[in-house]
Amino acid sequence: MHRRLRLLAISALTPLLLSGCLWAPELGQIQREIQSQLPGSQFKNEVRLSLGPLSLGLARFVTRFIPENYVPEAGEAHEYLQEVRSVQVAMYRTRTLPSLESVRIPARLKQIMQEQNWQLTVKNQKANELTWVLTRVEGGVVRDLYVVLLDHEQLVIVRVEGSMNELLAKAMRNRADELPQMLGLDLGSN
Repeated sequence: MHRRLRLLAISALTPLLLSGCLWAPELGQIQREIQSQLPGSQFKNEVRLSLGPLSLGLARFVTRFIPENYVPEAGEAHEYLQEVRSVQVAMYRTRTLPSLESVRIPARLKQIMQEQNWQLTVKNQKANELTWVLTRVEGGVVRDLYVVLLDHEQLVIVRVEGSMNELLAKAMRNRADELPQMLGLDLGSN
């Protein structure tokens, strides 16, 4: 009986590990480059994961069957997951952080911009917070999104591949009033 449970657990975990789940080395490199630009800064790793087509397919399957009275956001999550091919997320708790005015886009992101035709779409940088949003467009459609958010509470780095035009349209339809804040944009101060 225990042998069957072990085999079942191994069978369930193997596809997740092979799909890139639980590992996001590129995002860690970006975090280290940002930290090297900020002498005295300290970040504590909280989450680093990568979800590929296999694990996202499982997530789409599961969210389709979760009753809305049990988890009201499950239907919305399923809707968003339809547009995503892969996701990498790295979240760090900020322990100490000097002024961000001198921080520049990390070399790894510059390399991605040059080699893979990414563009810096949003740059909102102040002394105590920064937001960078990079996009990659193919055939007039935003296919991929890279977001870096940093403030005195956390550093969040996200890379999403998929149909961003559709994903953004769904997000605007569902959460238009929350979207600017979610992206770290302060649209009320002019």
